[in-house]
Amino acid sequence: MKYTDNLKLDLVEGTDNANLMDFYNHSMRLIDQAYTRLTVDYETIVKQSSDTSNLVAQIEATVAALRTAVDSLATQVAALNSSVAATGKKVQTNTDNIAELDARVKVLEAK
Repeated sequence: MKYTDNLKLDLVEGTDNANLMDFYNHSMRLIDQAYTRLTVDYETIVKQSSDTSNLVAQIEATVAALRTAVDSLATQVAALNSSVAATGKKVQTNTDNIAELDARVKVLEAK
């Protein structure tokens, strides 16, 4: 008995009996099984593709939320830097005022 290379369907040979019903039925079952496997594989791939698409959408949403959070934090850091700079100026002004007052006190103590 010879078979096709891929689906292993029965091939009729010159020495076979004229009743081909068994060969035909066997080949039809093989085709049906192959089709069923392909259908199941296709449905699995479609589901996995859908699941992957949903996962990608969730990741993209998370990334967008994280970008928003980072942008907000960057704004807050800039405001804090500005506040620190302003506080530094006040500290310097206070330091200068203290130095001036200290000099006056020393002048007064020397009298």
